[in-house]
Amino acid sequence: LFYIQNSLDFDALGAEVFFIKGRDLNKLSKVQGIGLECTLLNEESEQDLKDMSLPKNGMALQFAYLGKWDLHKKTENDKPLDFADYAKASRGIKRLGILRMDVDNLGLVFIHGLSFPAREVIVMEKRNFPGWGEVVYRGEEPLRRPMASISRMTTLSRQLKNFFSGFLVHLLRKEKYEKCQIIYSGGDDLFIIGSWDQLPDLAETIHKKFKAFCCHNPDLSISGGITLHREKYPIYKASQIAGEAEKKAKTIRSKWFVNRELSKAGICFQGTAIVWEDWALARSIATMLEQEEAEGGNRGLASYLRQVTAGNNALVQRLLTDKRISESSAWLEIACYPWHWRTKYQLRRRYGNNTEQISKWSQILFDQGRVGNVINEQGSISTIPVFAWLELPLTIADYLQRK
Repeated sequence: LFYIQNSLDFDALGAEVFFIKGRDLNKLSKVQGIGLECTLLNEESEQDLKDMSLPKNGMALQFAYLGKWDLHKKTENDKPLDFADYAKASRGIKRLGILRMDVDNLGLVFIHGLSFPAREVIVMEKRNFPGWGEVVYRGEEPLRRPMASISRMTTLSRQLKNFFSGFLVHLLRKEKYEKCQIIYSGGDDLFIIGSWDQLPDLAETIHKKFKAFCCHNPDLSISGGITLHREKYPIYKASQIAGEAEKKAKTIRSKWFVNRELSKAGICFQGTAIVWEDWALARSIATMLEQEEAEGGNRGLASYLRQVTAGNNALVQRLLTDKRISESSAWLEIACYPWHWRTKYQLRRRYGNNTEQISKWSQILFDQGRVGNVINEQGSISTIPVFAWLELPLTIADYLQRK
């Protein structure tokens, strides 16, 4: 039928594997045999079944996505990009970024998540219709019955694989992420390297796309960690450090909200963890600092805020040790410490009669004691006191301005 150049023999298993090109798939319709299976290795991850000429002889078909170093991303000398190239292509400080993310509590989802509210039995025309009636409650919570099955668990696993092994490959082909490269993406986690300045936006995009992919199910979330390294730093060691950052992101929510210890959904950048709800505010702070620097230089404000951030965190740690109170109680106690009026004085000194700018910064900085009540100009709510994570946008703004 056609010439097969590459094949592998597995004599001990009594099997043989042949490699053919996609354009020859239709010729497999003429092949007859027992135990023939065809696995479509879809590198592009964006070719639909309807666009492929598949064999029609009942042969078992399955998909497997391939991941490999994208050789299409090249330097000006038409050479494939390496770690050093990604670091040098970064905006601001020249560093290689590592991004690791994975799905939160996936094991619990498989164990407890595949359940539905129990319903009463309806009797119509002398026939019983189980599961059609009203929801059965035990106290205030609906009584749930297990609905896990092999097909449901397989479907969930396959859909996650489609997102991480399929969709993300397509996502990184967009121009805005041209300086990012997938090392591994499959199952329920990913490992991406690239120019560090593109990774925060990429992580946010993956978070939003995953929420949409899961129909905004609150029990399905994703957390991640981003770290920066010099171009010759061992990549294996860098991946371990990024993994630790990812773990820190998963614990930030339980650190603040004891009654929501099973919920994670956070992101950690260079050692500072934040919940996703606060990301929009953190991003706007970094943008404000960057714009002010570009418009005339107000680098002193960033330095001052960094000092106040370090001081406030030191005060909180002292209260946690001395009084053994919660994080939220400690931040509430220092809300009216001297840093408060000193910061107001600094804003008035730096901005003078620019009341709009003073009001904008005041709205961000001075509600830090009340957990969940800080709202920025876009309406984004700060779930955790700003000074607890202000180091994150300060670091991003600083790294973007470095030559």
